[in-house]
Amino acid sequence: MTKNVKKRKVQKKISIKESPRIPQRKSKSKNKSQSPKSKRSLKSTQEDAQSTNSVRYTKFNAKLLDQHIFFKKYITGDEANDKRFICLACKEAEFEDYSGYYDYLGNHFKGVNHKTSILLLETQELINDGKDDQTLEKEDEIKNEINQAIESFYKFRTRKISKIIVPKQVQNEIAIQYTVFLLKKELPFSLVSDLITFTKHLIQKYGAKAIQDTSVSNVTAGQISRECISKSFKEAIFEDLKNTPFALMFDESSDLFGPSFLCTHVRYIKDGKILNRLLSLEQINEDVSGQSLLSIVQNKIFNEDKEAYLRTNLVGICSDKGPNMISCKDKGLLNRLQHLYKDILIVHDFSHAFNLVIAYALKTFPEKVLTLMKSICNHFSRSALRRSQFKQVQVNLQDDGISEIYQIIRYIPTNRWTSLLNSTKRILTFWFSLETYFGQIKEEVPIPDLTNENCIIFSY
Repeated sequence: MTKNVKKRKVQKKISIKESPRIPQRKSKSKNKSQSPKSKRSLKSTQEDAQSTNSVRYTKFNAKLLDQHIFFKKYITGDEANDKRFICLACKEAEFEDYSGYYDYLGNHFKGVNHKTSILLLETQELINDGKDDQTLEKEDEIKNEINQAIESFYKFRTRKISKIIVPKQVQNEIAIQYTVFLLKKELPFSLVSDLITFTKHLIQKYGAKAIQDTSVSNVTAGQISRECISKSFKEAIFEDLKNTPFALMFDESSDLFGPSFLCTHVRYIKDGKILNRLLSLEQINEDVSGQSLLSIVQNKIFNEDKEAYLRTNLVGICSDKGPNMISCKDKGLLNRLQHLYKDILIVHDFSHAFNLVIAYALKTFPEKVLTLMKSICNHFSRSALRRSQFKQVQVNLQDDGISEIYQIIRYIPTNRWTSLLNSTKRILTFWFSLETYFGQIKEEVPIPDLTNENCIIFSY
C-alpha cells in the first residue's frame, strides 16, 4: 500500500516537470513590492499566455474616438497591430504601460498612471505660469471629464453599433439650410462646398457636443484674429521669405475718414506657385513724407531680427509714382530704400503706368465721340423704363443667332479704366437697335446724333 502511494507521488512530480510552465498570478503581498516595469512585464506575459491559448482579441474600433474629446486627443490605434491601442498621454509622461490590447482599454482608463498623465498634460500650462488657484479648479474639471470619458467608453462597447442611413429627405433639408444661411448672410454660393467640409472637420475633430457647447462673440473673434491668427500668418510669411527671393509692393492712400495708411504686399514663389500676400497695413500720422514712411517700413518689416535675410532675398520693389514713393529729388520711400539696398530693382506699377498712358492718349481722342457715348449711357442709366423699352426693341429686331439681350455698359472714366472700350463695343453692337429706339421715342429729350459718320469714328 505504501509503495503504491509513493509511486503515484513520483509520477505526479514527473508530469509537473514535463508540463509547460504557465505564468501564475502572484499574491498581493508580492505584487506590492513589484516595480512598474515588473507589472508591465507581468501583464504582457499574461497577454502572451492568453494568445498562446488561442484567445481572440477585438480589433481597435476607430469610431470610439468620436465619443469623447479625450479619446480623440490621447488615444490612437497601433499601426503595428490592429488589435492594440496606444495612449499618447501615458507615452508623453513616459509610463511603460502606454499600450495594450483594445479589450483592456477600460482598465487602462481607470488606472492611476493614465489619470495622472492626463492631469499633467491638461494643467501643464497653468502650472508653468504659477496659477495655483486655477490649477486646482482645472484638476477638478479634468477629473470629471475623465469619469465621463470612462462612462462613454463602456456605453460604446456595450451597445450595438449599426450604420446610420440618413434619408434622402433629410439630406435635402440640410442642403436647403446651407443655402438659406448663404442667402441670409449674403455670401457667395461658391462657399457652400468649403462650408460643408469645414463642418465635417469640426465634428470629426471635436464631436457634436463640444461644438454645441461652444460660443464665440464678434469681440472674441476679433481678438483671436488680431492676437493669434494674424501673428501666426505673418510669421509663416516671414519663414517663407527666409528661403526664397521676393518682391515688395507699397501703396499709400487715405480712407474717407481722413487717416492715411501704408499697405505692403509681398510676392514670391512657393511650391511652383506665385503667391501674393498682405504683409502689413500701418496707419500713418500727419507726416506722410518719404522719411516717415521709411521709418515705418524699417520698424515693421526690416527690423533687426529680419533685416539680414530680407536684405539677401529682396530683389525688387514696386509702387505707383506718388511723390512720397518715387521722387525726382531722391526723397521718396523707394529712393531711400534703394540707397540702403543697392541691388534691388525699382519698378513703376504697370497698372498705374498704363492709366497715365491712357489718360494722356484720351486728350487726343475726339471729344464728339466721348460726348455721344456719355449721352447714350446717361439716357439709360437713370431710367428702368427706358432700359425695358430698349430691350423690347432688341427682342423685335434680333437675329436668329442672338440668344441674349444685353444692356448698354456705362462709361465711367474716373475709376473703371476698361469701361471706355467695353462701352464702345456694346454701342457698336447695337447701333441699329439704338437708331430704331431713338427713332420711336416720344419723350422730349436730346436725341444722340447716330449718323453713319459717327459710326465710322466709333469703329476706329
